[in-house]
Amino acid sequence: ERVERGDVVKLHFTGRLDDGTIWDETRGDEPIEFKVGSGRVIVGVETAAVGMSEGQSRTFRIQAEDAFGLAKASLMVNISLIEFPEDVQVGHKVGIRGLHAIVTKIGTSMAEVDCNHPLAGEDLTIKLEVLEIVKASSLEEATFSGGPFWPLELAFMRLPGVVSTQVGYSQGTVEKPDYASVSSGKTGHVECVQVTFDPARVSFVGLLATFFANVDVCQTDRQGRYVGKQYRSGIYYHSASQRTDTAQAMQQVQAQLLEEEKKVKDVPPEEKGDFKIVTDLRAAAEFWSAEPRHQQYLEKLGMPSWKGCQSPIHTSLFLDPEEDQDEAP
Repeated sequence: ERVERGDVVKLHFTGRLDDGTIWDETRGDEPIEFKVGSGRVIVGVETAAVGMSEGQSRTFRIQAEDAFGLAKASLMVNISLIEFPEDVQVGHKVGIRGLHAIVTKIGTSMAEVDCNHPLAGEDLTIKLEVLEIVKASSLEEATFSGGPFWPLELAFMRLPGVVSTQVGYSQGTVEKPDYASVSSGKTGHVECVQVTFDPARVSFVGLLATFFANVDVCQTDRQGRYVGKQYRSGIYYHSASQRTDTAQAMQQVQAQLLEEEKKVKDVPPEEKGDFKIVTDLRAAAEFWSAEPRHQQYLEKLGMPSWKGCQSPIHTSLFLDPEEDQDEAP
């Protein structure tokens, strides 16, 4: 079998610059795994992998346009020093508004940063060795919502067996929504995460466990300080078996919540919180992919996304939509 778009491929790679310098490689480390066409690796690697078979090795020349792009003057920007740590210095790598950047100048009130990739403008030579191919026909999809889509996406990215994630909008009444229109609450959409997973490595029930561990299913049209119908929690099934599994899981979680409620029966109602699940259980509807800047947003900010990672997902990094919608990532 050969690699096709939509397949998941696991491979080793070695990348070299024109002077022979190795800029990255996976030899001696874990191989990379990605869904072809998901945008998780540079275009040149996806293009090169298509048509290869398991066990095959090939070396490719990738032009800068299909690698990390050309260097752009527009990505040299000035930003207020208020947004930087007090000890920032020229040469420091920083995370700014979803981009990794290098500080190039520091003035009295502003700092100049270069948001171009360090290898922007470089042609690359890459050797690929395909280790395993999982055909698209053996993969399944699942869709979840619960607050801002960034933290929920990261939780699923960390789950072994999940091969790709995409954030977007669903369950609304208009076509081609964008972040601004969904945030207005007028389109009826939810911010959601579409998960592609390999059922041979993780079951849908395993995905449900991750959902319930990361979403407060008793909050109506909100998650914490994020309030609005676009933040309502939901599980949107793609098959009859997903619907059945979800209904059973919700019954189990509701039973646990009722047991928790008994422990605080003498606490005033206004203090003890809610113990009733309000999560939507609906059929999956059309999914509209969110803008590129939203995809894998917390990973871009530097939060770890490796499989099995248990590091806390720090909500303090999020921008508050009510305070700064125009600058939302």
